[in-house]
Amino acid sequence: MAAPDLQTLSPLELATTGLALYGAGWRTRLAAALEVSEDELALVERGLMAPPREWRAKLVMLAQDLALRAMEAANALLWCEEVAESEPEARPA
Repeated sequence: MAAPDLQTLSPLELATTGLALYGAGWRTRLAAALEVSEDELALVERGLMAPPREWRAKLVMLAQDLALRAMEAANALLWCEEVAESEPEARPA
C-alpha cells in the first residue's frame, strides 16, 4: 500500500511537534530521531531549508509511538500493574 501524499512540514509544525515529543531539549533528541544533524534541523526550523517530505510521516510515527507508550503506562497504573522494567526515557513535564 502506498503512503499518502503528505504536505511538506512547516517550521512551526516542526518546532511544535519537537517540543511536544521531547520537551525543552527537543532539538537534540529530534535530530537524532530523524537521523540528521542539529544544524540541518536548525536550518529547517528557521525556514532556510525545506525538510524532506518523509519527516512528516516520521513525526507522525514518533507521536503515535509516544501516545501508545503513554496509554500503556496509564493502563498499568489504573490496573496497579507493574510497568515494564525497561529504563524510561527522561521527559520533562
